[in-house]
Amino acid sequence: GTDAQRESMMHFELVRQTSGSQLRRLQAGLERVLDDLRRAVEDWGPMREGLQTAMDELGRGAPPVAAEELDEVRAFLTWMLDGHFTFLGYRVYELEDEAGEATLRIQPGTGRGILRESGEVADSRAFAELPPKLRALARDPRPLILAKANARATVHRPVNLDYVGVKRFSPDGRVIGEHRFLGLYGSRAYSCLPQDIPVVRRKIEWVLQRAALEPESHFAKALVHILETY
Repeated sequence: GTDAQRESMMHFELVRQTSGSQLRRLQAGLERVLDDLRRAVEDWGPMREGLQTAMDELGRGAPPVAAEELDEVRAFLTWMLDGHFTFLGYRVYELEDEAGEATLRIQPGTGRGILRESGEVADSRAFAELPPKLRALARDPRPLILAKANARATVHRPVNLDYVGVKRFSPDGRVIGEHRFLGLYGSRAYSCLPQDIPVVRRKIEWVLQRAALEPESHFAKALVHILETY
């Protein structure tokens, strides 16, 4: 009927285990993965809203970067929302000075998905353990951070999580924090031509300009092919 609930069924077959400790580890692992999945599904909407909030803040703030760079960042975030990113975790951080050093502090209550708060300390331990030069990048005015996280995904596919950071700015252009998103680029992202992906397309243009090859030459075409497949 119209009130029927659609479900996707999965079938698993495991080699029989008789060790109690192995069975307990298996149970704990399954429960952890299912909990991550439940959180990611429940918070899918709020995580997308978090990215929209980050975009709105960029419009109200005053990032000290060129207008075309800011437009490209907004275009990339819009591209993410357009079905190219699977949101798994989200959290807001505040940048504070502590004994003359930058410290990222979790904004309580902002964790969503796999980054929901669970009683952890308010400081980002991973950030505090970074070398001073890397911690200094927290104040870097460039509004977008694209990287790979050390943690592997427990939802969707078992690869390292993609990390997208959107800086938060004060009205006078100072970095005051970060919107942090963890997830995976979707299959649609990998089928896109690099020239159609915001931010990436600018990097490709920069590489081609630096190479200074004749546009229709064999070497120029070979370089474009390398960039597209890479």
